[in-house]
Amino acid sequence: MEKKLPSTEESNTTNDNQNENWSQRYITHAPTAVFITDENRLCLEVNPAACAITEYTEAELLKMQISSLIAPEYQEQAAEHFRMMAMTGKTNCEVAFLRKNGTRGFWSVDAVKISPTRFMCFTHDITARKQAEQALLKSEEKFRKAFMTSPDAVTITRLRDGMFISVNDGFKKILDYTDEEVVGISSLKLNIYQNQKDRENVVEELRIKGYINNYEAPFVTKSGAIVYGLMSASIIELETELYILSITRDISARKLAEASLIESESRLRAITDSAQDAILMMDSTGAICFWNQSAERILGYAHKEAMGKKLHMLLAPQRYHEAHQAAFPEFLSSGKGPAIGKTLNLHALRKDGKEIAIELSLSAIRIKNEWQALGIIRDINDRIKRDEEIKTKTLELERFNNLMIGRELKMMELKNEVNQLLVKSGSKPKYKVVGND
Repeated sequence: MEKKLPSTEESNTTNDNQNENWSQRYITHAPTAVFITDENRLCLEVNPAACAITEYTEAELLKMQISSLIAPEYQEQAAEHFRMMAMTGKTNCEVAFLRKNGTRGFWSVDAVKISPTRFMCFTHDITARKQAEQALLKSEEKFRKAFMTSPDAVTITRLRDGMFISVNDGFKKILDYTDEEVVGISSLKLNIYQNQKDRENVVEELRIKGYINNYEAPFVTKSGAIVYGLMSASIIELETELYILSITRDISARKLAEASLIESESRLRAITDSAQDAILMMDSTGAICFWNQSAERILGYAHKEAMGKKLHMLLAPQRYHEAHQAAFPEFLSSGKGPAIGKTLNLHALRKDGKEIAIELSLSAIRIKNEWQALGIIRDINDRIKRDEEIKTKTLELERFNNLMIGRELKMMELKNEVNQLLVKSGSKPKYKVVGND
């Protein structure tokens, strides 16, 4: 029996049904959220992905307008896009939406008009992307504020030729340039490095390591003055071009203070080294923290041998230790003690173990909120020897003088006796005796 072929109308109906089935199957299984609405934006059909993205059930969504899912501040924008879709047949936009639990997300919406009263919206959850963009914007804003308001000189220069792309107010204030005088100009042409070798060193280290930290260099201002900077920099890539992001702190005041300190220390060292007395200091731990050349000569210890050693263990005879240990706590708390502000005659131990007589002048000074002791030691061995010799000689002189006085008295007595005998014999006195006139 011969089969009857389907008519054209039947064939078209079959194709439409197949297309509708395929469309329905696609919508149901699509990973993208799909909403089909009427002209009043009421949801007529939604797929599982739409339920997942909004956290509403299908039954709940079919009672809602799609516009009720849009965040309030995006309502006007969404309405405008819906009107545009009704007129042109399609639209796309990005809007914030609200989930059932009240949390916020973002959609990218592509919508098409499928009939005069039916509209299909394909929505992609772009929350993660929008959050990343917002975080990036915040980060960029923070960077911009930090870049512009930092008191340090912050610059972006092109690595290959040193051309300035951007400079902040700190740079302009420190080096006294304007934007117009710097941006688009190479640092080589401006000659801001006093020593071009410094720039070569910076660029070389950046090429090798990608960064450089705390590089000190002198820079030249617009007026020709020299300022000292402490630079840290790293290489960044912007649109396939390599740039140097650098932050330079003005340390001119610090360098000036360091130079003044070095000069002051040199002057102090010259004074203390030329002093004939030993000058030494003891810190709050009892350790030696200053030792001049005369201390080396008088006490026998080289500078490196004495520094850091416990002063009393090194120099004081054992008989002084107990008194030191008793007085030291009071000194640490108040800077006072039985020997502070006085000049005492004591004894010290030399490196060779010999005790020497010394004259010690002791003062308390406060450094970094801690009491330290400054001692000036004079070797008085020679003076004591001289004093002893003077005493001995004086005693000898007194003894000899006494002998001489006794001899004179005896001579006077004998002369008187001879004169008296002569007078008795009728002769004149022979000797003139003082006191008999």
